[in-house]
Amino acid sequence: MNRPLTFLIADDHLLFVEGLKMIVETNPNYTVVGTASNGEEVMIKLSSQYIDIILMDINMPKLDGLKTTKLITEKFPEVKVICVSSHHEKIYIEKMYQYGAMAYLGKNLQIDELMKAIQRASANQKYYSNVILQLLFDKSNPKRKTNNLERFNLTNREIEVLTLIGEEFTSPEISEKLCISTHTVISHRKNLLQKLHVKNTAGLVRFALSLKDMQVL
Repeated sequence: MNRPLTFLIADDHLLFVEGLKMIVETNPNYTVVGTASNGEEVMIKLSSQYIDIILMDINMPKLDGLKTTKLITEKFPEVKVICVSSHHEKIYIEKMYQYGAMAYLGKNLQIDELMKAIQRASANQKYYSNVILQLLFDKSNPKRKTNNLERFNLTNREIEVLTLIGEEFTSPEISEKLCISTHTVISHRKNLLQKLHVKNTAGLVRFALSLKDMQVL
C-alpha cells in the first residue's frame, strides 16, 4: 500500500488553516503533518520533515509566499506548492507559476477543485482552474498575446488549448478544463497544426514551450 501524501499548510490565519486541514483530511490517503504561519517556519520545517505538498498563502509575515515558493523550488524541488490565496490579481498568479507553484486557488475554493489540484501536483502536473484561465487570458488585456501571436491568427480559445497542450494535458482533460467537448478540442488541435505549421502534438508542445520561454504564454 502506498504511503499517505503529507501536507504542510502555510497561512497565518488559524481558522482558515483548521478548515483547510479538515478538507484535506477527508481523503484518508492525505495527512497534514504540520502548519506554518510564515515562510521562515516553512523552510525550517522542510529541513526536518518529509513533506509532499505545501498549501501556501501569499500574505505572510517575515517571508511571504512568493519568496518562499521560489526558495522551495530552488532548495527542495521535489516538494510541490499549491497556492491558496485571496489575491486574484494576474501579477500574483503569474509570479507564483513562474516561481514553481503547481496550482493557484482562491480561498473561496470548492473541495473538488482542491482535490483536482492535489492530484495534478502529486503527478507533477500543473493545474489551472477555469477562473485562473479566464484571468490569464483576459480579453481586456490581450497586448502580450496579440503582439506575439497575431501573425498566426489564433483565437483566444486556440491559445487556451495550446497553453494546456504545452502543460501536457490530454484532449479529454482539456475538454473537462475548458467545458467543451473532446471533439471540439480535437478540432482546435487540427487548426493549431495548420496555423502553426507543425506536424504533430509534439510539435505543438515544443511551440508552446518556446512561447512560454519568451513569456508569450
